[in-house]
Amino acid sequence: TFQRVGKMRKQTGMLALQHLGGTTLNNAFRGMAPGATERWAKQYDKAVMAAAHSIIGIPAAAGDRYDEQLQAALAAGGFGLTSSQLLAPAAFLAGVENTLRHSPVFKDIWEGTSQLDSESKLYLEINDALHTITNLETSLQSRARSSLVSDLLLVPPSALPKSASEFVTHFRAQPPFPIQHAVSVRIATLSYNARVSAAGAVGRGGREHAARLRALRQPDAALWLTTLPTEVALALTDLKWQWAARLRLGMDIPVVSDTCPGCNKADACLDSCWH
Repeated sequence: TFQRVGKMRKQTGMLALQHLGGTTLNNAFRGMAPGATERWAKQYDKAVMAAAHSIIGIPAAAGDRYDEQLQAALAAGGFGLTSSQLLAPAAFLAGVENTLRHSPVFKDIWEGTSQLDSESKLYLEINDALHTITNLETSLQSRARSSLVSDLLLVPPSALPKSASEFVTHFRAQPPFPIQHAVSVRIATLSYNARVSAAGAVGRGGREHAARLRALRQPDAALWLTTLPTEVALALTDLKWQWAARLRLGMDIPVVSDTCPGCNKADACLDSCWH
């Protein structure tokens, strides 16, 4: 599959990457504990990132520098290539909550007449998923130390209990809601704030990088990444698509002319590829 993606036009290849996961992956993660899928999820994420790097033209020397933004949601300035490792714990907890709430097998546990066995595999897997999400959130929060406070987003409160012992009572006390979405939005917000903080720490160009990240969150800023090239007017050439992708990531773009056709200044583009 990834070999075929690499042979597509840049615009089509990225669209294919965005839709590779979808319902199939999500259903698998809802029914399987993260520990059982972790190795496979890592391999999958690695393959997706390799394909994305190839499509955009990210040099090997950049390593994983741009991966967090590539995996961020389109609305958060990313490319919508959701990490399987990040998706798995939230999907699993959403699946467990749905099972405990609706399955006759767990009726007594849901109603509170009996408790989920603290030695059971399910209990341990719930705890593991909760700890994985908590550790990720703590790591992202520690990175959000920006002097550009006005650029940081308000982080929604956690939708999860602190441990498996509180899992049933926590969700029984409230009506059903999209748990996975709530967790994903919180993590996406923390990730965005972390990236803004990193941008603010790069010195004189920090505010420009933060402005770029803020601009990418505006309505329809990602429309070009979701447009199907079903007719000539909707198709971008590979070069134009790569330029747009690199500008979105804050990368340099290839200089095709020393002289700027707008201001006629010689070497203007050599001094700054953003000129």
